[in-house]
Amino acid sequence: RPRPADIAPVRVPQLVRADLAPAAAASDHQPAETAPHVAHLHLHGEPTDVARARHFLRTTTGVWEVRPEAIDAAALVLSEVVTNAVRYAPGPIDVSMTHSAGVLRIDVADNAHDLGPRRPPATVEQLRVDSEGGRGLFLVEALSQRWGTTPISGDGKLVWFEIAV
Repeated sequence: RPRPADIAPVRVPQLVRADLAPAAAASDHQPAETAPHVAHLHLHGEPTDVARARHFLRTTTGVWEVRPEAIDAAALVLSEVVTNAVRYAPGPIDVSMTHSAGVLRIDVADNAHDLGPRRPPATVEQLRVDSEGGRGLFLVEALSQRWGTTPISGDGKLVWFEIAV
């Protein structure tokens, strides 16, 4: 799977105008107004990448005129997913966002081959009191309409989630 180029420019708003316009229509029968918006961000796997990913999401979805409540939910889930990628998957992380038909889909690709848990424990009480992690999946489950993990052939995994916008 090819990795998108790092698109973190010095002046993000100009990038948003230039690169984050609706993608070309998929067919002659699909009007340009309904074509999806698409954006990519390449990260290096550093702790500061969590803030960069949130800034990228807020800037991009603001231009796409996504509801503030949906942006807040997506930013919280993205923070959790990117934090896990930084913590457990050494190396680069790619974030892709698509906004189409009332859904914001965010994909986070990393180099970890372990897909991790598919679902959080049924209740918070099932977590160990002294456990340092595991609670983030409750946020992902609660704030996403759908989410999951998919292996990337020979190259890690993709964690994806969708938020109604």
